[in-house]
Amino acid sequence: MKIDITLFNEAQKQRRQTLYKLIFDKRLTISSIKKQLIAFLETTKESGIKRKIKNDLEFLNHQFEFRKRSYVKKRV
Repeated sequence: MKIDITLFNEAQKQRRQTLYKLIFDKRLTISSIKKQLIAFLETTKESGIKRKIKNDLEFLNHQFEFRKRSYVKKRV
């Protein structure tokens, strides 16, 4: 069975939107989300889920670095 790429992309957009909501609504910090994803990554066995979590962690690392650079620029 082949996965439809548009469905896969929609699912990825939904995950990213959820992460954005968690970050921007200030319910969770980026580091706390990363800790939870890493804990889930260590317990899961499915390779597809592991790949998605690793992509989400990479996305969060990018957001963290971007926010850190933006904060430093504002202070200077």
